[in-house]
Amino acid sequence: MNQLDVYVLASDDAIYTAIGSRLRYYRGLRGMKQDELAKASGVSRSTISKIESGYRKPYSTAVFIALARTLQIPLENLLTDKLLT
Repeated sequence: MNQLDVYVLASDDAIYTAIGSRLRYYRGLRGMKQDELAKASGVSRSTISKIESGYRKPYSTAVFIALARTLQIPLENLLTDKLLT
């Protein structure tokens, strides 16, 4: 693995960690527990937990759309650095 590969892996990890932090942030703003978000969105609680803890997995776009809709936020707020309420 060369230096560029290490940088890309670190960046990928940072992206997943940031998405998880944003999901936790918006869920907290709505006063929802993971179980409540799971029931309302149709996304399993274990998936929500994995996303929030930065677990590195290629989740489907449908998962993020369901979470954003349930939290009543634009999808870009969940997937980008924007933190808008």
